[in-house]
Amino acid sequence: MFWDCDELYDGQVDGFKVYDFNSNAWRVVNYPNCFITNSHGVNVKGNGYWNAYDDNYVDYILSFDFTGERFIRLCLPPPSQGCMYTSLSVVREELLVLRCVKGSSKIEMWVTTNKMDTSASELSWSKSFTMNFGFPVIVYTSLLVDEDKKVVLCDTIVGDHLSGACTIGEEDKYYSEIAFEGMSI
Repeated sequence: MFWDCDELYDGQVDGFKVYDFNSNAWRVVNYPNCFITNSHGVNVKGNGYWNAYDDNYVDYILSFDFTGERFIRLCLPPPSQGCMYTSLSVVREELLVLRCVKGSSKIEMWVTTNKMDTSASELSWSKSFTMNFGFPVIVYTSLLVDEDKKVVLCDTIVGDHLSGACTIGEEDKYYSEIAFEGMSI
């Protein structure tokens, strides 16, 4: 199955469709009243996951179970002080979250500790490691993680520009950056 999320403004969900290969057709499914913070979702064991928030600006992970065609609201890792930027990824069939406080140079990497399956209604999290860029940064939507080596490759935004790809290791043991010339978002 494929999915398609129609958005109104500011990421508010206005429709959700799945494509069924057996019937060769799109089908509309019931969807929650929510806002998706970016269109970059991830897939873990056949379920879709997105960063979302509700009318009260409470952040959470929106999960879609393709088998049961239902949405589930899941908790994010414990918050730090300040406005958070959150990026989702997958490592070894586990959901991974990178979080950073607005204006901070530190990024926390959290990994789910419970089994990811269609029956999961709650997530438990473990902080895998903390990275320090040395300057304020926003983690964008693309990242690759090597949990064993505790290294993250991600793209970053500084100001209004996609600045480049960064490779960051735990506790400042390793850092490198490849600049993207003149790319603005």
